[in-house]
Amino acid sequence: MSNNDAKMENLRAFFRRFVETAGGGAFTPITRRRLLRMKGLSGRDRTKNDFWNDVRKRVRNAQTDFQLFVLTADKNQVDQSMTHETLSPMVRTLLDSRNWDLNRAEIARLFIDAGFSYLKATSIMDITLAHDRTITEALDLANYLVAKRGGYRVKGE
Repeated sequence: MSNNDAKMENLRAFFRRFVETAGGGAFTPITRRRLLRMKGLSGRDRTKNDFWNDVRKRVRNAQTDFQLFVLTADKNQVDQSMTHETLSPMVRTLLDSRNWDLNRAEIARLFIDAGFSYLKATSIMDITLAHDRTITEALDLANYLVAKRGGYRVKGE
């Protein structure tokens, strides 16, 4: 079994219950099954290009829906839906270092910048000069790592 086959089998096992029971969401059950290359697909035949164009559009729309929800729902609704537990898998998957590229490095920098800006703007923590310097240095480091050689690292570095 190749690495890709093993990876896909692990993904199928991990998402099997979700695919079988989840209602709603960005993807239909058929799309989820196609993404996981599961047997028993139904629906209209489409080219691979059509399929991926539709998936990308759904993901972009889901991101906008996510933003709409956060901006319009009351704090209690957002707090119930957006927790460390629910967001951590998505952030960790998005920023998995095995899939490193400039786009993901810039997204990581965005998380760092937005996170520190949020912490500085709220009363969650008192910002001392030492904290402010540490935050500034962390942002400088993130900027440096993204800019280094166009953002791409050489394998083995």
